Amino acid sequence: MSKLYNLGCSFAYGNCVPEKNKLCDTHISPGTLIAKHLGYEEVNLACNGNSLDGVLRRLYTWPFEKDGIILIGIPPAGRFQVVHQRQQHTTKERNSKSKLFGRNTEAEECIKYAYTKGPQTVFPDFFYSIKWAGENIKHMDINETASYLLNFNLVKIQARLKELGLKYYLYNSIGFNYKPTNPETILLQKQVDLSSYYEPENDMFSLVKSDEKYQLADGDLHPNHLAYEVWAKGFIEWLNGKQ
Repeated sequence: MSKLYNLGCSFAYGNCVPEKNKLCDTHISPGTLIAKHLGYEEVNLACNGNSLDGVLRRLYTWPFEKDGIILIGIPPAGRFQVVHQRQQHTTKERNSKSKLFGRNTEAEECIKYAYTKGPQTVFPDFFYSIKWAGENIKHMDINETASYLLNFNLVKIQARLKELGLKYYLYNSIGFNYKPTNPETILLQKQVDLSSYYEPENDMFSLVKSDEKYQLADGDLHPNHLAYEVWAKGFIEWLNGKQ
């Protein structure tokens, strides 16, 4: 069976939350739903907290099969990766970040265990993401820097995808609507190929914020399965229109 390679951060990785504040034993990602529609086998290479350079690294290190399809949920630009002494585990438990901590046990359980039943990548992964935007860099323009890193990495990701010769689709575009003023960033943005980019003017986070029923849990704005289903329906309609 041909494979659909699913790359990105936590939004792409998926979870075990069918509806807000509820857990189940079934892990679903955007790649799961798109692979099912196409009749492909999903290979989930996404990782919680992943970065743009983390996606690019995986495009250079994974043994992709030539008849596969690559689906990439673009991570936020404000992260970069470092090599850690300990191995990264995508199925780890998380601490509750809910403001209702101690008052909503269902939400706490959901946040803690939402990612514990998903796939673990085959390759040992020692890369961890760090948020550069929190650094106090004198005179840094955060918005312009984020736009530069987003567009520069998009150009590099698409160049690598073309080298691989595989069909690919991109989605999620946090920060893409920002209009840079730096002339080199503007030139980079013009080089991003939008022909295989699903709704570049939009992102899945906007869907989650549009209605609390799409949230993973109280205090956690990750998408649940309902949000993935709504998103996948729109993606499939767009995909059918391209064929």
